[in-house]
Amino acid sequence: MGTLFGSPTSGASAHPGRRLGRYAALALVLPVVATPTAATAADESAPVVTNSVAATYDLDHAWQVFNAVDRNRADAPAGGTATVRYAVGVTALGPPARSGFEVAGTVGVTNPGEPVGATLSAELAGAGACTIAATDTSPAAGLQVVLPSGASSFAYSCAPGSAPTGPAATTATVAWDATGQPELARPAGTASAQAQADYAVDQKTDELTTVTTSSDGAAPVVLGTLDWDDVWAAPDHRVLVRTSSLALGVGSGPCADHTNVAGESADATTDSETVRVCEEPEVLGEQSFGKAVGRVRTTCQGTVRAHLDNRSGRAVFYYLRVGTKMHRFVVKSLGRKTVAARGAARAVVVLKAGSRQIERTQLPQRCQAPGVLPDTGLRSSS
Repeated sequence: MGTLFGSPTSGASAHPGRRLGRYAALALVLPVVATPTAATAADESAPVVTNSVAATYDLDHAWQVFNAVDRNRADAPAGGTATVRYAVGVTALGPPARSGFEVAGTVGVTNPGEPVGATLSAELAGAGACTIAATDTSPAAGLQVVLPSGASSFAYSCAPGSAPTGPAATTATVAWDATGQPELARPAGTASAQAQADYAVDQKTDELTTVTTSSDGAAPVVLGTLDWDDVWAAPDHRVLVRTSSLALGVGSGPCADHTNVAGESADATTDSETVRVCEEPEVLGEQSFGKAVGRVRTTCQGTVRAHLDNRSGRAVFYYLRVGTKMHRFVVKSLGRKTVAARGAARAVVVLKAGSRQIERTQLPQRCQAPGVLPDTGLRSSS
């Protein structure tokens, strides 16, 4: 909801030809390869361990549509229309929400010797053990695998939580068994490799939204498609998409409500404005009833009193304008009413019955203080 005046001016262009949808921006993270460290003395027959890791998260962009109208009540002549101005736009809510944090890596092992049993593990700093995609070949503690001769690799994934801080740092460890043949004996050993990666954007959702408007239940009309970054860069992160003027009628009368609904597609937000259009009050002429009449009295204290006398055969709207302030009163058929208002010195006072002016006058200058104070009988000392 909102008012038309004071709405932001258009600060970003609409892109009607762009499609909505989900866009993936896969971050390419160069693997960090660490030199393995072994628990035994350096041996060319020992397996070599490498580690690479990538860290990602998703971004979701939020939107809110707004709809404003210059007035929610208008009068129209019988059989005619009243023109009402609407303004529709969107606000980029932000910053975008981060979610779906993921850490994934690969443990690489180059085994220069015969196949050998080994224990694999990977750990994410601050989060604990990671899951390695491999079949456990032994009931012994830890993940047991057989390292073939030559190169092999094992993928792993880690759970960093909902809001990790800093880069993702992992350590991959391989502990291999000793070989069984004495002539080719290779002692058991352990090697670890560290890797680190900054979190990068994986998927972006709701980057674009399409703004529509619909009047009185009609099919929505597309006003434009906007990019979240463009709207976020605009003043107050708001963009006015379109202003329009609609001619609204009374219909079968005496009043009709017209509802305009604005919407946007990304987050399916809506905002509606309802305008009531009524027939202009009609004052009956010289018929079996009389006219709607009235009179105005003003005082130097700034008081305006209007005596309203509706002698017509239907209810009449009276309008009393004092300076720039408008007052409206309804008086039923053959009814009377006395109303009061206040205004500044020399303010213009106009009384109307419907669109017909009854009286026009002006408030006088402020009067001097009384010579005798009320209720006391004492004279003012000034």
